[in-house]
Amino acid sequence: MRRLFAAICALVVATVAMAQDPYWENPEMFAENRLPARATLVPYPTADEAFARGESSLVKDISGEWRFHWTATPAERPDGFWAVEYNDEAWGTMAVPGNWELNGYGYPIYTNVTYPFPKNPPYIPHDDNPTGCYRHTFDIPATWDGRRIILHFESGLAAMHIWVNGEKVGYSEGTKSAVEFDITPYVKQGSNLLAIEGYRWCDGSYLEDQDFWRLSGFDRGVKLYAVGKARIADMQVVADLDATYTNGLYNATVSVHNTDANLFKGFVEISLVKGRFNHQTQKFVYEKAVVMLSKSVKVAPNGTLNVDFSRELYGVDVWSHENPKLYTTIVTLTDNKGRVLESSACNTGFRKVEIKDAQLLLNGKPLMINGVNIHEHN
Repeated sequence: MRRLFAAICALVVATVAMAQDPYWENPEMFAENRLPARATLVPYPTADEAFARGESSLVKDISGEWRFHWTATPAERPDGFWAVEYNDEAWGTMAVPGNWELNGYGYPIYTNVTYPFPKNPPYIPHDDNPTGCYRHTFDIPATWDGRRIILHFESGLAAMHIWVNGEKVGYSEGTKSAVEFDITPYVKQGSNLLAIEGYRWCDGSYLEDQDFWRLSGFDRGVKLYAVGKARIADMQVVADLDATYTNGLYNATVSVHNTDANLFKGFVEISLVKGRFNHQTQKFVYEKAVVMLSKSVKVAPNGTLNVDFSRELYGVDVWSHENPKLYTTIVTLTDNKGRVLESSACNTGFRKVEIKDAQLLLNGKPLMINGVNIHEHN
């Protein structure tokens, strides 16, 4: 009985202690208000623009020189720096994308099996966890009025808190993965303030014990994009081959998300298009549509619906590394009257990968893979 009582007390103490830990060393807290992970799809206002895959009027890049303040520990970071009225004139700047250690803040670390901090999972030393604070202002295009605004980090920090216009938006861990937040409730027309508190280490850093350079900061850009209350939330395309390696087995799943309080009625349209890239104009040139499919959808209020498409295609152009022939999948979401709400696109190559008799096969032929990168950087 005494042992059981002691165990219960220890569990209670551990639970209370965990609740008091900072987010960045609490395994129970790795995301707050972060949107679900999804394929990296660029929204376009029309199918033609999605096929061309140029700049989209629904996307705004806010990368560049941001105001930046670095401290050796989280406790030393400027108090209240996320407030709109905070004076950051004494701060320096940091390029986004850009690494702290390559811009005079701290030093790079290259190590393999040895952790770059004292090993005591899930805890991180409070006296040695470099912290970077960012402030950046951005404008919302007037043409985006009435749309949802998504903040998209092409890669996150090890751990980071996010504020917009002085209000807490959320938290995320995941050093190199894309991160998204819906900031619609926090933005306004005109100038807006984005503030970020990021850390070099977090409990997730215990999962990164491999031989590569430890560098902090944003390795990729930061963007905003605008979507409707109903949007293409995600898409998966599988372009396989049949047993003859000549006919295509095309399958696509489109996820439609509805944030409105009302039922959404509309259509999801899929086009599989043959095209080629014109290197002179740097644009894709449309040749012909191979498949055109459409399904009506009804998406519940604040709900998500997965819409499946499939088609067998005879005599497709087969993709291989020697001859990488590609199609383009264009997905378009319309309302019930056929008006385009959003369109997006992705490359699609028909190929079959198998393992038979311990041999890796591509399109029925043995394939030898030669590795070229071991956690190096470009």
